Amino acid sequence: MCSLETPPPLQVLLIGLPVGISYSCTPAQPEQVVAFAGGNIILPCSLNIPADDDVPTVEWSKIVGLKSSIVFLYRDGCETFEMKDLDFEYRTSLIMRDVKSGNVSLRISGVKLSDNGTYRCLIIQKNGTKEETKVELVVGMLI
Repeated sequence: MCSLETPPPLQVLLIGLPVGISYSCTPAQPEQVVAFAGGNIILPCSLNIPADDDVPTVEWSKIVGLKSSIVFLYRDGCETFEMKDLDFEYRTSLIMRDVKSGNVSLRISGVKLSDNGTYRCLIIQKNGTKEETKVELVVGMLI
């Protein structure tokens, strides 16, 4: 069961014209983000980075059934393109100025109806430990 976060009761993510609404769900369910086709949206993910440490590997993937496809891969301080799903080419990015502070949220531009689904933010630390966050993207269409 999902509920609106408080405070604030409604979190608005503004990037371009369309508006996304962020909901907080029980830990067993992914956080849900609503977007409109054609707009831009941010899928939230963050980590704690010690001041003297580098940003670890961050892998954003879309989960479809038992398979997943990489939509964004950040490794060794830059984006890695060779494993990226072509459907997300030129449409996904991190907010680079915020990465060093631990914000590794994924920005998707030109949201498509086919972007609807579950996304995983996988953080792989230098020592091999992994952290995972899932976000459910619900894409609607304005008529």
